[in-house]
Amino acid sequence: GGAATITLGGTQLAVSTDVTITGPGAELLAIDGNAMSRVLEITGGTAELSGLTLRNGRENSADGGGIRLVAGRLTLLNSTVSGNASGSSGGGVFVGEVAEFIIRNSTISGNSAAGNGGGISNNKLLYIFDSTISGNVAEVAGGGITNGESSVLRMTNTTVSGNTATSYGCGGVLSGSGCEA
Repeated sequence: GGAATITLGGTQLAVSTDVTITGPGAELLAIDGNAMSRVLEITGGTAELSGLTLRNGRENSADGGGIRLVAGRLTLLNSTVSGNASGSSGGGVFVGEVAEFIIRNSTISGNSAAGNGGGISNNKLLYIFDSTISGNVAEVAGGGITNGESSVLRMTNTTVSGNTATSYGCGGVLSGSGCEA
């Protein structure tokens, strides 16, 4: 049929082992946090998500409103992370110190963080290919992306635009202690 939404009832999806989730397309399937919980937390293993939207996740007192990648590796393909909010860092996605996040042909947009990294807060390894990071807001710095001082960020054919940081600037990308975009 048409577009479908899986609405969470106040509990995030938890992943600790290898998993692959393949949806029919970001415009056809959404997993919605219902503004009651983070959408997804990954604490280990290798995860691959494709063809879906993760939206409306809320984490009022911790990192990662949409996705919190504590450990392991996450690959996001042909997907969207939007409308999520964090009371700390990583409104859309938070990448922990023992994690790797790969984004391909995806969009991170319309997310917000009370701290750094409205779209993404990276503390280890972040690779972005053929994607868009736009319209995210951080109350401190790194509206689009915050990349920690000893973290790795690589982008290829990626658009970073229309992001905002209200306190210290770096609306696009804050890498280490300097603005990159």
